[in-house]
Amino acid sequence: MIPKYRQAFNRQYSNERYARYQQAVQDAFDYPPHFRLLETPVFLPKDLVQQLKSASISIIEQLKKSSFRSQTHHAIPDHQLVPNEDEHPLFLQFDFAITRSSNGQLRPQLIELQGFPALFFFQLAASDGFRSVYDFDGFTGYYGGFDRQAYIQALQENILGNHHPEQVILLEFDPWHQKTAIDFAGARQVLKIPVVDIRHLHRVGRQLFYRNQHHQSIPIRRIFNRVILDEIAHHPHQYWAFDLTQDVDVEWAGHPNWFLKYSKFALPFIEGDFVPKSMFLDQWHGDKALLSRSVLKPIFSFSGQGVTIQPTQKIIDKIQNKQQYILQEKIDYAPILPSPGQQLSQVEVRVMLIQNPHKTGEYLFMTNLVRAGKGGIIGTQYQQNDQWIGGGIALMES
Repeated sequence: MIPKYRQAFNRQYSNERYARYQQAVQDAFDYPPHFRLLETPVFLPKDLVQQLKSASISIIEQLKKSSFRSQTHHAIPDHQLVPNEDEHPLFLQFDFAITRSSNGQLRPQLIELQGFPALFFFQLAASDGFRSVYDFDGFTGYYGGFDRQAYIQALQENILGNHHPEQVILLEFDPWHQKTAIDFAGARQVLKIPVVDIRHLHRVGRQLFYRNQHHQSIPIRRIFNRVILDEIAHHPHQYWAFDLTQDVDVEWAGHPNWFLKYSKFALPFIEGDFVPKSMFLDQWHGDKALLSRSVLKPIFSFSGQGVTIQPTQKIIDKIQNKQQYILQEKIDYAPILPSPGQQLSQVEVRVMLIQNPHKTGEYLFMTNLVRAGKGGIIGTQYQQNDQWIGGGIALMES
C-alpha cells in the first residue's frame, strides 16, 4: 500500500523466494503452517497505522464503559459460563477491512472483535521469515515501543504470570489438527510450555493435572486458553475429566468468557466512524433496503463460518433463533494489493493487543495479522488455489 515499496518488492518477488519464505516459517518452530501463507507482507502507510490505532482506542474506551458491560451481560448462555472471570480480557483483537473513503483515501472498517489470543507466535515466524529472504530495513511488524525481544517479554509476562513454564499449559481441543497449530508450536518453543488436549486433563477436587512426556502427573497453575467453546460444543464431553465450566483452582491467561462477550455479540453496541452499523436479527422489521445493504452473521461462530453475504427474506424466515444472528452493514473492501501480474487483492488487518502486565485494563499494541483475498469472505481457508491470498503480516515504517 506504499507504492514505491510495493513496486520494489514485486520486482524482487519470485516463486523461488516464496518457497524460501515458506520454508523459513516452517523452520522457525519446526512445524508447517496448516493455512496458506500470503506471498508478501503488506506495507502499511503511517496515516493508515494511525487510523487503525485510533479506531482501536475508541473501541476499547467503549468496551470499558459500565453501560457496555450491562448490555453484554447476557452474551454467555448459563451452560457455557466459566467461573472466576477477570475484570478485563487479557487479549484483544480487532479485525478491520481496508476500504476507500469517498475521496479515495484508505480507511479501516471494523469487521469483528475478539477477547481471545490469535497467532501471536506465528507473527514472529512471519516477520523473521520475510527478513531472512528480503531486505526490509526501516520496517517492522511491531508497533512503536516494541522490538522482537520486548514483544516476547510481554508475552512471557502475560501468559506465564509468576509461574514456572512446566505448570502453565496451552489448552486446546485436538490441538495438532487445528489450522492454528503452528502458533501452538511457537508457544511451546518460545515459552517452553506444554500443549495439552483438554480431553487429556485429569482432576482431583479443584486441582487440575496433566501428564508430561515422562508420564508424571503435573499440577496446573495457569492456563493459556485456546479452547473455543463453540467448537467443543459439537463434541460429546460428558466423559471428559474437566469441563471449562467447572470451578477449578487455576489462573486463566485469557479467560474463556471473553471469547463470547467480545465477539459479534458486541458489534451492535459499538459506534464510531470506523464501525459499520449492526443490529440483532430479531430487531429487523422487514426493511428490504436495509437487508440489501447488510451481511448476515451468526454471533457465535468463527473463521467466517455461517456468514451469508447476500441474505434474503427466505433465508431469514428459516432461522429460528434470530437473536443469535446480526445484520452488519456491508463493507466494500478496496482492491489494493497488486500481485506481480497486477491483479489486486483485498485486505483485512487484525490489530493485536495484550494487557499491560503492570497496569490492569490498559492495553499494549503488539503486532498485526493480515489476511488477503479476492472477493467474498476473506480468510485463509478460502480461494486456496489462487495466488496473492492467505495469512501473513503487515510491515510498518519504523
